[in-house]
Amino acid sequence: MTTVDSPLHRLAEVAAAISEEWHGFDRDIEVFPAVVARHTVQLDLTPFNTLAKQQQLLFDSDVRELQTTSSFSDAYFKLYDDGHLWVEVLNWWGSDINIHDHNFSGVQFQLDGKSIDVKYKYSADVTVDGLEFGGIAPGAVRLWEPGSTSVVLPGDAEPHIVYHLDEPTVSLLIRTHPRPEYSTQHNYFPPGCRADYTVVDNGFRTNLKILRLLDRAQPDDFRECFIRTISRQDANENLLTFAKLMDILFRERNADLIPVFLDRGGPASWAIIDAARRYHASNYISETLRKSPTVGTREAIALTVLASAPNAETLDGLMIQVEDHLEGTDVRAATRKALAGLSKAHTAEVERVSRVLDVELI
Repeated sequence: MTTVDSPLHRLAEVAAAISEEWHGFDRDIEVFPAVVARHTVQLDLTPFNTLAKQQQLLFDSDVRELQTTSSFSDAYFKLYDDGHLWVEVLNWWGSDINIHDHNFSGVQFQLDGKSIDVKYKYSADVTVDGLEFGGIAPGAVRLWEPGSTSVVLPGDAEPHIVYHLDEPTVSLLIRTHPRPEYSTQHNYFPPGCRADYTVVDNGFRTNLKILRLLDRAQPDDFRECFIRTISRQDANENLLTFAKLMDILFRERNADLIPVFLDRGGPASWAIIDAARRYHASNYISETLRKSPTVGTREAIALTVLASAPNAETLDGLMIQVEDHLEGTDVRAATRKALAGLSKAHTAEVERVSRVLDVELI
């Protein structure tokens, strides 16, 4: 059990005080971040900033019972839950997530490592075969460091993407429970697709696992099962399938499946391919170039900004915002340095990415 003088007990006391004051505002989700800010000014969160410290807390039966299965972050850890708000720790050890929004409100505290946060603006237009189309444009970009705090807004007010520059990076959130009035989480795919993430249930994930295994050693069965999948899913599900399997669907040996998808994928198939190829290009920048052994922090920031920009025009605006952190490093210089640590075969891939994003990289 938690002792009265422990950091966990102190955190629970603060969380309970937040919940009590928030109750006085009728659990208004809009005022929640301000209530959290008032109660956490002097709160020390360093006792929760490493996996080793978190692991020690698992021997507290109350904490152990709070743990739940979650794919969000590389190690998800829950510290408190009173049925109205909860406190969670997100441990990132190299993975990132694509542009998304939230169906809750909260405050995030950066405990360890550096990250780049890019916020977006979205405007809805039409829905075709379950997939929503509109306008997606990057807005504010910010460097998160230990001690940084940020407000999490609900709905599509501020979709964002976070790239983790260090391994690990650790953040703690004091947040509300999901709110039904804000629907569910959406994922965003430039130039203009918004997908409903609720379709990614256990059955959806099982299908993805089957397809991955078949691609490894049974290509004929993979082809048959992939065609069956795209033929029975709507556009929303097909876009998320491409996003989850882009590393295998864009391999040369599976190139013939793209025309099949365009023929059978329904009225939004061209838009899905466009969004998927852009996402694939962006992921190559963030996962391969940014993590090249020759790239330092300045170059990683430049490449992160490039990965988050849908086109050359928005890239210029983002670079201006972070120029203080770049110390003169530009995207082309960062790309050249990244390529110096990779094989020559990557030069052709960078040229392909340049064409997809319409940005001159080398």
